[in-house]
Amino acid sequence: MEETIKSTGNKKLELALKKTAVHIDYHIQNYTKYSLDSGVLDSINGLHIGPPKVAHAEAPYIHLGVKRVSSIQGYRGSHPVISGEKMIVTRGDKVLAYNKDSGKQLWVIPLEGDLNRLGGSLGSSPSLA
Repeated sequence: MEETIKSTGNKKLELALKKTAVHIDYHIQNYTKYSLDSGVLDSINGLHIGPPKVAHAEAPYIHLGVKRVSSIQGYRGSHPVISGEKMIVTRGDKVLAYNKDSGKQLWVIPLEGDLNRLGGSLGSSPSLA
């Protein structure tokens, strides 16, 4: 599974930002602690057999790696923050900075935790203070 960060029509930048995305790969996310915990929450809410058909849960499962109602409702994604020439974004198990025009990676900060075991995303969207 891959993801890209959409920009304002800069196709070169979008191509540079295309990365493998374990945190939205349903082949991996389906077997994580996050998925199991979401199933428990769904069961508590009477959804032990899964989301109702009208929820169309197959779309978020394919595109975001989540299929339980609680994980679909809780999905936030990551919204990039622009600071000067930098675009900062959280991607699964790391926070990264890119040059906002070229897409060149400037730095990366790994987040603690095993994304393949825990699931979801290990960080929220970045913010500036």
